[in-house]
Amino acid sequence: MRMRGIAGALLLLLQTGPAAAAETIKLGAVVPLTGRYGGGGAQVRAGYELAVEAVNAAGGVSVAGKKLPLELRILDDESDATKTVARLETLASENVVAYLGGFGSDLHAAAASVAEKNKIPYLGVAFALHRIHQQGFRYLFSRTGNRLTSSR
Repeated sequence: MRMRGIAGALLLLLQTGPAAAAETIKLGAVVPLTGRYGGGGAQVRAGYELAVEAVNAAGGVSVAGKKLPLELRILDDESDATKTVARLETLASENVVAYLGGFGSDLHAAAASVAEKNKIPYLGVAFALHRIHQQGFRYLFSRTGNRLTSSR
């Protein structure tokens, strides 16, 4: 996914979160930086970091008339779905307004359920399993073609 697409998707996700009262907009990403998906996860991490850097260099995101910078917290799930779930719960306790997905269909499927339970928007970016998007999750989003779509 191109940097512009990631940045646009981030902005759309932020419309559903409580960012207006914050000094920064906290985003959380659980990405496999080690393990069998480590190579793909490194690419996803680089894309997120570039997108956040570009958004912040342009002054941040306008929320309720105020420009706020993005704050990105990235955690390694070690290519393990159980750890994906645990890391997403950690990010929820840190009050992130959106989850950014990692790499791998099994990790994506595990993350979608956590996002739904926590009512935190989740942007899936690197997966092949589309069946998860047919389950009616309200907080699951992914980019298909040139648009951001919800599973609902």
